[in-house]
Amino acid sequence: MRPALVSSVDPRASCRSRIALLALGVAGILGALVGCTALALSRPRFGPASTALCLAFFLLVQPLGTALRDAARTQSAAPARGRWVRRRADGATRAIVSS
Repeated sequence: MRPALVSSVDPRASCRSRIALLALGVAGILGALVGCTALALSRPRFGPASTALCLAFFLLVQPLGTALRDAARTQSAAPARGRWVRRRADGATRAIVSS
């Protein structure tokens, strides 16, 4: 008798939801890029509104992309968070806080 691997998460449904999240995120980012570009190319070219919107897009797209990447990671590839405790040779413990 072989031991059975049991999971409470359906891997196919989990992958489908992560793919849908990535697809919507990429579509949203590209849509915002198209909107900013269209506003920047309309008259008056690079007015205060389009400049502010393009700057906001530039500053927000990187954190949004990394948040999207982290949200779409599988549990096995997710970064370790919290505290890690290593035992020293003399038996004492030393706490290392991960960033």
